[in-house]
Amino acid sequence: MPARNLGRELLGQMLASIGEYGFWNYYTNTGYKETIAKVYDGVKCYLNVWKLDKNEVLVKE
Repeated sequence: MPARNLGRELLGQMLASIGEYGFWNYYTNTGYKETIAKVYDGVKCYLNVWKLDKNEVLVKE
């Protein structure tokens, strides 16, 4: 499933949503497994558009 919003997204906000204080934090504070189940495939797909450079910094392909 290709990422559909590339070029129109707010990179910082997207990375924050999948980071330590994003969806997982929401789950740990609410216990709503349904939310995690709903976003999991999209997050997994989204992460595939990023790679690590030689300094292990995220870079967009």
